[in-house]
Amino acid sequence: MSSPNGERPIILYDLIKVADFGFLSYPLKMGRYKKVSFNDIIEYNDIISRSEIEELKLKENIWWEYNDYQRFQVEASMDILKFIADFPGLNYYQASRLIWSPNFIELIK
Repeated sequence: MSSPNGERPIILYDLIKVADFGFLSYPLKMGRYKKVSFNDIIEYNDIISRSEIEELKLKENIWWEYNDYQRFQVEASMDILKFIADFPGLNYYQASRLIWSPNFIELIK
């Protein structure tokens, strides 16, 4: 491949100089083929409109308010302090990390 003037294309030549062709020496890894399947059972969920939410007065049941967030913070602090009382030697940060770790139930067993 050359340019109209006959010189080598600089960009392609530079890329070939720095390219790593080591992957050619490794055999291809043929893994399992991924399969797609479909369920024959049809499921659907109705989605109600905003006007229906207001009409049925469901807003309070669906969305949290500022007071709810404050209550969540107080309850979380109480849980952490109770955990610290049960397992002395932990500080607040360590206890919070343990309580909200994905394996918390396995940790306390």
